[in-house]
Formats: sequence, structure tokens, C-alpha cells
Amino acid sequence: MREFNLAISTCPNDTFIFYALVNNKFENYKFNVSFADIDELNNLAFQKEFDIIKVSFNAFGFLMNDYDLLDSGSALGQGCGPIIISKNFVKIEELSGRKVGVPGKYTTANYLFNLAKNVETEDVFMRFDRIIPAILKNEIDAGVIIHESRFTYESYGLKKILDLGEYWEKHFNTLIPLGGIIVKKSIEPNVKMEIDKLIKLSINFSKNNFQRVLPFIKNYAKELDEATIKSHIDLYVNQYTYSLGKEGSLAIEKFYKSGYEKGIFENFKFCIVGQNGIG
Repeated sequence: MREFNLAISTCPNDTFIFYALVNNKFENYKFNVSFADIDELNNLAFQKEFDIIKVSFNAFGFLMNDYDLLDSGSALGQGCGPIIISKNFVKIEELSGRKVGVPGKYTTANYLFNLAKNVETEDVFMRFDRIIPAILKNEIDAGVIIHESRFTYESYGLKKILDLGEYWEKHFNTLIPLGGIIVKKSIEPNVKMEIDKLIKLSINFSKNNFQRVLPFIKNYAKELDEATIKSHIDLYVNQYTYSLGKEGSLAIEKFYKSGYEKGIFENFKFCIVGQNGIG
């Protein structure tokens, strides 16, 4: 039996996608899984210890020499981007010189925040689930939220300053790429293809056995309300999660090309395993 080290987030979309792999429902392969916050995953990826790992697309821009992107497992779409929120401010210009909580240096949220903001801010990197509590305690003036937080922030009396997904869609006229599953280039091409197929099968398993999978998802979720969990999965697990397709691939290319033109990424050439061959 072939074994791989796999690292994913605790977010409902990842635990939904990978339930069958994590619980070893498939023959011939065993996946030893580690769970971490997306910022931790990004940092772990740079250590190159995991064979398969979930990362922000921002982070993957610096890892293309060692990893390929899988066709399956990604989070991208429309109306699903990070949101800038605050208790006291409603315009991005008001954040000049203010402390803003950001969920990690290499997150796509940070990339988009720097792309959209037209003022200098004092950015404070912290776990995504600490951002709302920090705003409520006045430890920071605003925050860039991701994951379940986008469904709950209004219940805390917080206000939206800017939807960064909408900003991206308006300026680049394409889907917003958030995070993807990457696999080491050193793994044999046919095995990488097989891993991509297994993720697709795992997605199908969860779709067909949601109530069976739900307790597993709740065990790792930050928000336990079933409606919130389902909204999260419905938003982040979509047709592009199953396969990026032409539209998803073009969106990712635009993402890296925009960063390349700004001198952030060294190149914007990447390989998608399971779609356009093996690099």
C-alpha cells in the first residue's frame, strides 16, 4: 500500500472534500492527514514535508518549482472572496494608519487586500478565527475575514467595508481563486493522476452521504451551526472544486499574471494535474 502525507484545513469545505481519503475508503492508498489553519498550511508548504497539501493560491505562486496543482479540490468561484469588515468604519480610506487583522502573509486574502487598498495600514497577521474577537475587543480596527466568518460577522454588529471577491471580479472579470490542492512534482505522473481521481471520488462520496459525513465536519468546524456549515460547503465546494475546467484555469492564470506584472511572482506558468498534463 502506498502512503502519502496529506495536510488540509479544518474548514468544512476541506473536511467535506477529503472525508473519504482521510478515513481511508480507497484501496491501495493510505493518507496520513494533518489538520492546520490555512496560514499554517501555507508556511508548512514551504518546508516541503507534505506530499499533498492545501494552500492559498498566493502561496502556490512561490512553490511552483516543487509542486503541481491538482485539477480537483480547489476553492474558487463567484461571491466567495474575503471581506474587509469593521465595527466603526465603512470606507477603506478610513483605514489609513489603522490596525487591520489579516489571516496570514501568504493567504489570498492578504494578496487581494494589498491589491485593493489605496492607503497604508498597519497589518496584524493572526488566525482567521481570532479576527472578529479582536475587532470586538478593539485590539484591531478592522479585519479581512475568510471561511465561516463571512456568514457570521453581521450577527456581531460588524459592517462590511469591501468584498474583495467582488473587487477582483469587477477588475479582472473572472472567478476568484482562493486555495488549491498541490502535489509534489517528484511523485510519479500516473500516481499524481490517481490522487486527483481519488479526490473527485471523495467529493462524490460526501455529496451522496452528507449526513454520514456531517459529524466529522462538525468535529473540526469553528462554527457548529448546521445551516452555517451547509452554506459554507455550498459556497466553496462547487463545479470548480470537482474540476477547474477552462474557466477556472484562466482565472488562476490571471491571478498569477497580475502578480507577475507587479513583481510579486517570478512566473505564471504552472501545471494542472488531471487536466493539461504533468509538468
